[in-house]
Amino acid sequence: MTEVSWLGVRERVAAIASAEASQKVFGTSGHRFVLHPVLAAAELVDLEQVIGARLPEEYRAFLLEVGNGGAGPGYGIERVERTTDGWQWTGHGVTTAAKLGVPFQPFDQQVYAEHDAKRPVESDFPDHGSFMEASRAWVQRFDDLHDEETFGAIALSHQGCGYYWLLVVSGPEPGTVWDDSRAADMPLSPLTDPAGQRLTFERWYLDWLTRAEAAVASADGA
Repeated sequence: MTEVSWLGVRERVAAIASAEASQKVFGTSGHRFVLHPVLAAAELVDLEQVIGARLPEEYRAFLLEVGNGGAGPGYGIERVERTTDGWQWTGHGVTTAAKLGVPFQPFDQQVYAEHDAKRPVESDFPDHGSFMEASRAWVQRFDDLHDEETFGAIALSHQGCGYYWLLVVSGPEPGTVWDDSRAADMPLSPLTDPAGQRLTFERWYLDWLTRAEAAVASADGA
């Protein structure tokens, strides 16, 4: 296993933060190029014991060496915190911490099509009350499916407009980053490079950092 090092990343983020043109980078309003304090090694051990899964190596190293969320793609990396309900990822997305050990397995879109075909029709019910009860159950089942599809993955970063990036924790492709654009009725899909290789957390984050540096340099030189 290749050892992951995030040496110099905090300094690169700080350099962007100090530049007047940093506001030109998309999502700055969400994180302002601030990195939260890193997790202590003991905290990471406790987190993984609680969720029942080992986090991907690149992300683990990021939490220990760079920061527990903050500056990053989109509106920033979501923070993980110990709450009265246990460890939770905070932010816009929904991460089911207790299910991170479940293999990540995006649904065939037929699953949603079959559910949609079961949408209640009021004329099939004896009264409005029973129709409304069935409708609520139908909506709840859709919400449950929406959550179940991302079991085994962390809602890593909010892209805006209900779109997210996910980090796979369990299953055949741990450490890969996926696009969640289901708000636009698009299926979950892995991020890939021009050669078609899956992007892992390190590549995804460093590519963003390089683009942010280039955007700031371009704006400063304009």
